[in-house]
Amino acid sequence: MTRSRSGDANVGKLGKIVADYREAVSKKDSQKILDAAETLHAQFEALVRTIRPVMKEVDDFHQVLYKLYHYYYPAYDLPKIQSSAIELKARMEELARWSAARLQAKEQEFQARRSDLGQGGE
Repeated sequence: MTRSRSGDANVGKLGKIVADYREAVSKKDSQKILDAAETLHAQFEALVRTIRPVMKEVDDFHQVLYKLYHYYYPAYDLPKIQSSAIELKARMEELARWSAARLQAKEQEFQARRSDLGQGGE
């Protein structure tokens, strides 16, 4: 497998982010550690998508869940938590409707994982 220039740049960027994270940890600065961890998480996900892109519908679900988990819930921003719950339900409906010929062989496993995602929402 060959990497693209942007892939190489993103790997280099990940290295810098890891260095920033280590520096924050060494200084024992809680807020900088949290910020660096969030940046590291986002960059890791960006790299994963270049290697194995996820389904758009799963990515859409994750983006709503990410904001809910990292921002709205810790701040106990009730209006945003409520709107996120509504949006997550809509994303689950999109996942329920989604189907692709290339994944029909894995349909049963996909439906089981999709069902797992929806268990806590009702």
